[in-house]
Amino acid sequence: MSLILRFRQLLTRLWLTTFGPRWTVGCLVVLRDTNCRVAFLKHKGRLKPWGLPGGLVEWPEGPLGALRREMVEELSWCTKGELVLRKTLVSENFPLIELVYEAKDKVSEQDYLQWIFQDSEIEEFSWMTPEQVQSHQGILARHKSAVLDILHTE
Repeated sequence: MSLILRFRQLLTRLWLTTFGPRWTVGCLVVLRDTNCRVAFLKHKGRLKPWGLPGGLVEWPEGPLGALRREMVEELSWCTKGELVLRKTLVSENFPLIELVYEAKDKVSEQDYLQWIFQDSEIEEFSWMTPEQVQSHQGILARHKSAVLDILHTE
């Protein structure tokens, strides 16, 4: 590779890391039980506290690695089944992209009875039907819409 090409790549990388766009990436998961209810967690310190399990991607992990890590952190459990990307959301207020995955395997009662919630972040847990999701006031609109879209495309 020529010296000029290497210099150009270096300048491009420097410009991108200094002036390029900054986005935060988060991953969420739709977990359903055998009654087709969706798992929601009530997070501490949020205006709309109810949300799906998940969290932010940390460098250098990928989205699926981050999602599995967050499930273990928040629930002390992680699905062993396939996680399928179903939606990509963009926050209206922050440079935040959220990848919404669906766990293909249903969560058994035996599994969720063993969940241990992260006390520092999670206040409460609830299984919600689509009707409860639709009418709940404590869920962000983009999360509510994504969950309902996923449930209605089955």
